[in-house]
Amino acid sequence: MNDIAINSAKIGELDVLWANPVVRLHSHPIVFVHGMWGNASQFTYWMQLAAHAGFVAYSINLKGHAETEKQLLKKTSLKQHVADIESVLHEIGGQVILIGHSMGGLLTQKLATQSRHVLVACPVASGPPRWIFLQGKILWRIWRYIPSMVFNWPFMLNNKDTQDLLFHPQAVNFSLRPESGGIARQAAMWLIGVSKKELRCPITFFGGTEDNMCALGMQVKNARMLGARMIKFTGVGHMLHLNDNEGVILRTILTEAGKSLSEQL
Repeated sequence: MNDIAINSAKIGELDVLWANPVVRLHSHPIVFVHGMWGNASQFTYWMQLAAHAGFVAYSINLKGHAETEKQLLKKTSLKQHVADIESVLHEIGGQVILIGHSMGGLLTQKLATQSRHVLVACPVASGPPRWIFLQGKILWRIWRYIPSMVFNWPFMLNNKDTQDLLFHPQAVNFSLRPESGGIARQAAMWLIGVSKKELRCPITFFGGTEDNMCALGMQVKNARMLGARMIKFTGVGHMLHLNDNEGVILRTILTEAGKSLSEQL
């Protein structure tokens, strides 16, 4: 995949990575959105896969997650993230396939209800919107981080929680970034709500059966609430995009996105 160059640019107020295909076969770009403790570079492999398949691919650094923007973590919010992504989509122009991971999946759901720039939405290992309750190990791990959430301190998961919640069951070689305590508090307080009647585009959910951060049962309920399909990947955890060694998961996502569009037509 090294034949596909990863470029960087400022689009709106955000640092964005992008990759051009050797031959462009698809008119609609793919835009990736990372989750908590993440950054745009975690989608490098998927961007290269997408470019090989003929897509222009973008990966957004949410505010405060670029290497030089850590000081902005205390000044952002989920609402601001949604507005920032919408600004990037506006600058890209046209309509895109929006693929969001974890918190990025939650933001993707929200944009599916309000953005004319989203052709099809694909939340992956998505965080829950309002009325979908947390399940699994996260329930008895989250208490450790309540001071950071209350006082809006940037924070990292401890090593055990990183391995058990994010990197289970496969080892992942990826450097995480600090997350905003305020963002974590807003997510826990259900500040993002979505409903089936608000959807402006097709939406399909994707998740792993071994996800300890956003339990699969929670994702299934989320998909059911929006009348959407839920595609499950057996034996895969939360960071499934970092363990997609053969590209099977991304190809499945793009295939299912195409099916969603065909069914709409």
